[in-house]
Amino acid sequence: MEKDILFDLTSNLEALGSLSKFANVSQSEIVSFLNSCDRYNIDYRENYYKFIEKFNIKLDNLRLDNLEIKSIHVTTGNDDGEYILNNGLLNLKEVVKRDTPMNRFLIERGIEIDVENKILRYNKKELIISEDNCRKSNGEKNYVHHKLYRDYLINGFHYNNKPLKYGGMVAYRPEFIYSLGDLIRYRDLEKTWENTFNQCYIVEYKCKPCNIEWNSYVKDIMEDDDGIEPSLEKIIKRWLINNSLYVIFNYILGSDGVEIYSFLKPNYNVPSSDIIKIINVTSKRNNS
Repeated sequence: MEKDILFDLTSNLEALGSLSKFANVSQSEIVSFLNSCDRYNIDYRENYYKFIEKFNIKLDNLRLDNLEIKSIHVTTGNDDGEYILNNGLLNLKEVVKRDTPMNRFLIERGIEIDVENKILRYNKKELIISEDNCRKSNGEKNYVHHKLYRDYLINGFHYNNKPLKYGGMVAYRPEFIYSLGDLIRYRDLEKTWENTFNQCYIVEYKCKPCNIEWNSYVKDIMEDDDGIEPSLEKIIKRWLINNSLYVIFNYILGSDGVEIYSFLKPNYNVPSSDIIKIINVTSKRNNS
């Protein structure tokens, strides 16, 4: 009986081990193959095709039903990760709707968000949450509407060597809090969040490939030999192999600038049972 596979791309060694199990090719053979690839004319898809040809890999013979994919998510809190351990990771809509640390933080400051009816209440005023109404003081777009109704899914990384340096400043506060404070002109909202939720965590979690948004795989849609677009299952298999080779080869080349994003399906929440580990990285964040 084949063992379940946790496909882990978060480091070159984990990617190597995962690819070896998935494709049934030894780790030494994978490293030897990549060492033979052209370092000065990098074409990752070419490496993929050479790999499956060299080791005679038939995608139809590879299984996904016994496989889960690992991701990491950077967030903040003040309870050593206890809420996430007990409740899992929630998408932004659910975080705002439920009795969560964020919802309580907002209510304590007189901010109420009626997600279903698209109403924001603050300072005895009501604002309809729409594209037109969500503007900065200078008229530019504010992302409150976008975050609540388009980009509310759980975002993270399959691989990022420096996740605390991500440009969205999520190691200090949610991007949504910044946008919300800007919209209602509560200038100290994000700073208040940083002081209240002054811990930073990297949350490691897993999910089935079917719970990942298809856009995560879209860059690896490659036509079959007959010119027909492959099935999603075949695309996922190619994505797993291609990105494993990508992470390992970049390590061999001495590059650490690789980012592979993880986007879960919009209404999907990671249950507590699928939280692998929560790592407190507050000191690392503060001292970097």
